[in-house]
This record gives sequence, C-alpha cells and structure tokens, in this order.
Amino acid sequence: MPGGHLNGYEVVAHFKANNFDNNGTFYTDSNGLEMQKRILNHRDYYDVNTQYVAHQNITANYYPINSAISIKDASQSIQFSVQNDRSQGGSSLGKGEVELMQNRRLPADDCKGVDENLNETDKNGLGIRVPASYYVQFTSPKQPSQQRLIQHLIDDPAQYFFTESAAKLRGHSLSNYKSKKFSE
Repeated sequence: MPGGHLNGYEVVAHFKANNFDNNGTFYTDSNGLEMQKRILNHRDYYDVNTQYVAHQNITANYYPINSAISIKDASQSIQFSVQNDRSQGGSSLGKGEVELMQNRRLPADDCKGVDENLNETDKNGLGIRVPASYYVQFTSPKQPSQQRLIQHLIDDPAQYFFTESAAKLRGHSLSNYKSKKFSE
C-alpha cells in the first residue's frame, strides 16, 4: 500500500447483495464461536447518538471479525455470510452491504489513544502486503449452516507428513520433492 498521503489509506473489501434488506442488523462471530447480533448505531449500554459518536458512524459500528460476518433478509428468508481467513474489523453500514477492513496505513497519529502512527513497512520500507481470502455464502437461515464446517477447512487444512524412512520403504526418495516458499 503506498505511503506518504496526508490522510492515509484504508483498504476495504466491500460486498453488496442487491435487493437485500437486513434492516440495519448484522451478526459477527465472537472469537470464532457463536454469532453476536449487532444493530447499526445501537448499544444497550450507552447512547450511540451522543455528539462524539454521531460523527463517528463508521468507527462506532465496526466490530472485530475473527471468522465471519452475516446479514439476514427476513422477507426473502435468505442469509448472506462472508468468511475470512484472518481477524479483521468489519461492519454492515448499508442495506445488503458487508465490509471488512483489509489494511490501514496512516502517516501520523490518529489521536485515538495509541500515540503513534500506523505505518507498518516491509524490509524495503514499502507498506506491508496483507493477502486475504474471503468465502461468500447465500443460504437459508432455516437450513443448517455450513459456516463452521467451512471455517474448519479454512483454519485447519489437511496436513500431510512423511518421513525419509517411510519413503524408502516404498522405494521413493524425498530429495526428489522440492519445498515451496509460500510467503516472504
């Protein structure tokens, strides 16, 4: 992500389902466990519409998303879910919309209490790359959810292990297999 811009950058993955009314309600996972109901601009424990929060509409409605965010359209009896492969912030700020924060880069402190800029760089001084994968599902809320099964496949892919002695027993040599570098 480029740097040096006065206001910084925010990269957001934005998903939209047309003709989908979630009525300002969405669901986020709680540490990969049960889904928590969230209502846009609402908290049971304080008034979101105070002067401070009223101008912070986006940030006041962002929640941690560890594995999934969902919206439901009761009139069509359909659920729209987006699953991610890493923890991110996310929200549903409009009808039929889901967004997940992919990356942020700020050249100066945003005065939110951390007292430092958000400017992560790689070994060459360039903004870090944050690859991510998203899995989108449209399902009926009446049917059993495939969300946990898919999340299990995302988080715990099959791993295969071989030993040199087992390979030799079968007449193979592991030196013929080259290892792959998956990340820098």
